[in-house]
Amino acid sequence: MLEFGYWKAYGVQFESEPKQKQWGAFATFLDEDGNSYVLKG
Repeated sequence: MLEFGYWKAYGVQFESEPKQKQWGAFATFLDEDGNSYVLKG
């Protein structure tokens, strides 16, 4: 989850740190308007 630190350092606002589940890893971030998106890897 090296990319998390990279994007966070560039100011991306995450709602929570990445989580690992059976179906893969995911993290939720906010765009500049406050909309929430999920990244699944």
